[in-house]
Amino acid sequence: MAFQYTGGSVTKALKALAEVVKNSTEKLGFWKGLDDEELKIQQKDIKDFLALIEAKKGTLDNSCEEAATLAPPPPHITPLEQSHKDQRCTFPQVTDSGEDGELAVMVQATEESKEKIFVSKAVDKLQGFIRKELYHALLHRFTTKKLVKSAVTKVVLQHPESNRFTKVGGKVSISAHKFIHRARLNLLVCNFNTWSGQSKECRRCGHPKESQDHILQSCRYGLPKLITQRHDAVLWKVKEMIEKGKKKDWKLSIDKSLQGHGELRPDITLVSEDKKEYIFADVTCPYETMKMMQEGWNRKIEKYDSAYKHLRKQGKKVTVLPIVVGSLGTWWKPTTASLVALGIEEAAVKREIPEICSTVLEYSKNVYWNHIYGDHFSRPPMKFGKEKPRGNSWKNEIEKDGSKIQSE
Repeated sequence: MAFQYTGGSVTKALKALAEVVKNSTEKLGFWKGLDDEELKIQQKDIKDFLALIEAKKGTLDNSCEEAATLAPPPPHITPLEQSHKDQRCTFPQVTDSGEDGELAVMVQATEESKEKIFVSKAVDKLQGFIRKELYHALLHRFTTKKLVKSAVTKVVLQHPESNRFTKVGGKVSISAHKFIHRARLNLLVCNFNTWSGQSKECRRCGHPKESQDHILQSCRYGLPKLITQRHDAVLWKVKEMIEKGKKKDWKLSIDKSLQGHGELRPDITLVSEDKKEYIFADVTCPYETMKMMQEGWNRKIEKYDSAYKHLRKQGKKVTVLPIVVGSLGTWWKPTTASLVALGIEEAAVKREIPEICSTVLEYSKNVYWNHIYGDHFSRPPMKFGKEKPRGNSWKNEIEKDGSKIQSE
């Protein structure tokens, strides 16, 4: 950043700005993501800056050339600098602001960015601006330097609802909070994450790598239990939303093959009243990397496009809609359009996203602890999210006019 100060002494301006940066950075929650050594370096830079100003207090206000050593001039000439170039005075510099000699700070993040001027009345705005700049700088470093730890973060950033519970609270249990923040940084305790010489094999099924991905997605110990239940919990919630949506009069089938069209069983099948339009939707909860989320989406489309292409040849309209929710409670943005295409109001989708994400998160928490404790694991009651009914009888129940009936 390049900083320019007008009104008051250079020392006063520099110290004011340094204090603003110091106060802003200390409040940034993102500091918690830094290593101890990195945090010490950041804090030391600020302290050194303040010490340098104090040490040069006697000469700094009388010498613009001395001031220039603290912040080299930018390669372009700004209007304010142009008026003082005969004095060889560069950033930071002393000049009359023309507004009662009030201290002002001009900030320009890059050569191409706009110049922003803040006076003392806009301290909060200045702190917010600096906080935003620091956040994006630290986030960029995190996603480029910490490739493993930031893999989930990249997915979380593509939809704001994926991280909403950290700001407003609610919809997620305290135990899920403790689980999710470690899980999204790939810091859960498992054999593959240890640095000791112990085996990396899965303690339950013998898979070569007991990673977070393996535990939450494919371990044979958890797959027939909570992993499948997590998938069905999302399916049940979507089924409820369809029954209240615009296509509630269409024929709805859950986890059933289309009679006379093969043995494939889509999670959701919707057939229009005139049988000229077919919608197939399938739920998947992949692990949160951009690659796995996109592959999960593509796999569902390829699977049903090829299976029901004969319907298109018959002149039917066929739509395949993947429903993708990450196993760590991350909402995949295109899923919103899928739910709207199922006849669900867009406002209803937006309202239910936090609950669907918390449902997946609560189930994944139980998947992990069930894997760690095995037969000693006692599943706690689910106070947040939407727990599906016991058994599979709900798949055969379709709501019509407020009452449940058995589907064909």
